Amino acid sequence: TPNNGSYTITSVTEDSGSGATVVAAVADYTYEFFNNGGAVIQAASTTATISGLAVGNYSVVVKRTSSQCSSASIPFSITDVSVAPIVSLTAIDNTSCNGGASANGSITADVTNNGGTDFNYTFTWFVSTAANFGNTALATALPNGATYNGATVTIGNSGIFTGNVLSGLPANTAGDVFWVRVTDTTDPSSNCRVDANETIIDNPATIVVTASTATPSNQCSPVNGSIELTAITINGAATNTAADFEALQTAGYTFRVLRSDAATLEKAFDVAANGGTNTFPTATALAPGTYFIEVTSDLGCPAALKQFSIGNT
Repeated sequence: TPNNGSYTITSVTEDSGSGATVVAAVADYTYEFFNNGGAVIQAASTTATISGLAVGNYSVVVKRTSSQCSSASIPFSITDVSVAPIVSLTAIDNTSCNGGASANGSITADVTNNGGTDFNYTFTWFVSTAANFGNTALATALPNGATYNGATVTIGNSGIFTGNVLSGLPANTAGDVFWVRVTDTTDPSSNCRVDANETIIDNPATIVVTASTATPSNQCSPVNGSIELTAITINGAATNTAADFEALQTAGYTFRVLRSDAATLEKAFDVAANGGTNTFPTATALAPGTYFIEVTSDLGCPAALKQFSIGNT
């Protein structure tokens, strides 16, 4: 891999012979550079700089052109001052139940030792088994538009970085991880890099039907039993006003009544019953019998079915 260490002689001083120190022009000398084993790595010339050096010990001999007097061997060292990026990952799990096409998990990578201003990093995304994390030869690259488990992933940007967000992610197959290789582009060897991984799981909203009111049918024809849905919770947060339910329906939630087989649709709830704006979801004209309330989120995630009965008075 390329090395980018360098050494430059910027001034030369010599004893004039009378004990006085004379500062001479750098161009009045030739410079011959050697490696630690004594082999010449840059022949004597007026070039006072050597570059492309790896970490290690070297020396240079300086010779005055006019007198052909040489210095003793002057040692110098090239050290490694490169700093690998420190990477943190923020993962958001997939909350969609509609399959890969609507997956919404994401991972955002951030470099935390860049001083907040250095954006010279590349982000290359992969998926592999956990055992092959960091092995690009045994991983699957995930460029923008790649597919995984039926989902099409997207590469995006966050903050000062480009390509540091991987989104549209479904849950990982068991044993798989998503991972990113972050490389400092100012390092010509591309060795200032680090790999980091995360796992995405399915984490759909937990929806629970917590309150409803059934009204029996009091006539044979037409039947007039009804059910009013008055409260649900979503991840523990209550939805218990008519306006809340209307907002959920607008967002894509569905509210339905299923027959006793818990599969056949009887009818959908009217979320603004009778054209009103302050009524709870209501299903009317129900015959006596057993039914289930079905609530499904905008991401296709269902609540546990809630059974109810319509009596006959």
